[in-house]
Amino acid sequence: MCFEASEHGEFLPSNVALEFTVQYQSASVFGKIRVIEEDEEKRRALYGLIGKYYPTMTAGKEYRPITDQELKRTSVYTIAIESWSGIFE
Repeated sequence: MCFEASEHGEFLPSNVALEFTVQYQSASVFGKIRVIEEDEEKRRALYGLIGKYYPTMTAGKEYRPITDQELKRTSVYTIAIESWSGIFE
């Protein structure tokens, strides 16, 4: 599988019409994808993402924990990365 993520930065004007540009960052990852089926592994992965982006928040304190019903209707995937490339301008 291939996964690509990008983010644009500042728009950069120019005094030459064909040289206007935008800063951006991009990464492409190639590898094998697997659906995580086991509930506890899914929970660990989802809470890991929450912890990465919201490290000061705690399940059961600042937000309601993931319920079994929510977990059953959520797909979680893992990627075994074989190669990657990136552009950071």
